[in-house]
Amino acid sequence: MSDPRLLDVPIHPHARAALSREAWEQLLYAHTPPRIDDVGEEILNWERAPDRGVLHDPPERIYVLSLDVYFAYRDMWVEEQELPWPRRKAFLKTWAHRVGMRAYGVNVRGHGPAAACLIWPIQRHNGHRRSSTLYIPDLVWDPQVGVRTSGRYLLQDLYLRHPDALAVVDMVPVSSEVNAVLMALGYRVYHRWGPTPDRRE
Repeated sequence: MSDPRLLDVPIHPHARAALSREAWEQLLYAHTPPRIDDVGEEILNWERAPDRGVLHDPPERIYVLSLDVYFAYRDMWVEEQELPWPRRKAFLKTWAHRVGMRAYGVNVRGHGPAAACLIWPIQRHNGHRRSSTLYIPDLVWDPQVGVRTSGRYLLQDLYLRHPDALAVVDMVPVSSEVNAVLMALGYRVYHRWGPTPDRRE
C-alpha cells in the first residue's frame, strides 16, 4: 500500500485486504477529503461472528434491488451530510461498481422497501481453510417506517443466507438508531473511529 491513508480508512481488515491496491488508490484519490478523520462524530464498526447464535426467521424476506434503484431510494431517505465520508454516495457508488456489490431491500407490513443495504460477500483462504465475510458497507431505511423492525428483518434474513459468515456493518454514526438493532442481534463493536482518540474494543 503506497498511500499511508489506506491504513486509516475505517473499514474491516477483511474488506481492505480483498480490494486491490490500485482500486483503493483510485477510490481514495477521487473521494478522500483532506482530513480523513473529518467525520463529524464518532462512528462505530460492528461485527457478528457465526458462533453468536442462531437468528430467527423474519416474517419478511429480502429481495434483490439493482444498484440504481438502491441509490434512488437512498437519495430519498438519507441526509448525506450526517454520514461519515466513506458512506457518502460518490464513494459508495464507485466502490460498489468496482467490486460487484449487491443490493437488497425488505418490506414491512406491505410497505416496501422499508430498508435496504449493500453487501459484499468476501471469500478468504488460509491454507486449506476457507472462511467468508459478509461485508455490509451501507444500510439505510425509510424514516417514515424506522429501522427497529425493518433493519432487524433485513439483517436476520441476510444471516439465514450466510449463516457461516462473519457479518460486518461498518461506519455507523454513534447517534444512529441502527446501533440498538445491531446490539440486539448480537453484533459487537470491534472498532471506534472519529474525532475521539482511536480505541479498539
